[in-house]
Amino acid sequence: MTMNEGGPVFWSSRKAAAATLALAVVFSVFASVAVITTTSSTPFLIASAGLAVCLLYLTYEDLRSLLLPDVLTLPLLAAGLIWSTFWGVGPLLSVLGACLGYVLIFALEVYWRRMRRQEGIGLGDAKLLAAGGAWVGALALPIVLLIASGVALVVVLCVAIMLRPEQEMQKVPFGPFLSIGIWTAWLMPALPV
Repeated sequence: MTMNEGGPVFWSSRKAAAATLALAVVFSVFASVAVITTTSSTPFLIASAGLAVCLLYLTYEDLRSLLLPDVLTLPLLAAGLIWSTFWGVGPLLSVLGACLGYVLIFALEVYWRRMRRQEGIGLGDAKLLAAGGAWVGALALPIVLLIASGVALVVVLCVAIMLRPEQEMQKVPFGPFLSIGIWTAWLMPALPV
């Protein structure tokens, strides 16, 4: 990690953009399959586009700076609550999903800080999972976390295998993996199973 005038930089903007573009292609494939195999409504398509753009930009920011800005996560949370109230899982599951999403990451951070005396996961991740919980509901949070954690584990293991003995593992942003989990859970009802 290096420093710039605006704060820490995890990846160069070029690398972060390339990784975000690769994720955008994956998002597009899943979205295309969902649209082709179902008769998706216009509100669903508009909401999906907005959610995808926000998740991709948050992925870019987290890869670049290890930060998930409130200016993006909190409006995403509000939009998820609105969506779910009128078209989605309903206000109860949406609010419960948002609260559980935040509390799960917050509790993990408190535990890690007490045990290791250092930050383990940022509260930007808690806000992103809260936003995801608002969009997909409390019942889909285990799917989000399973997918996010599974993909993160595979990526970290691959990176660890490729490192030379003298190289040290860098911090790994969890936001991109949460984005993958949220996006997958969002599209699951529309995908053919």
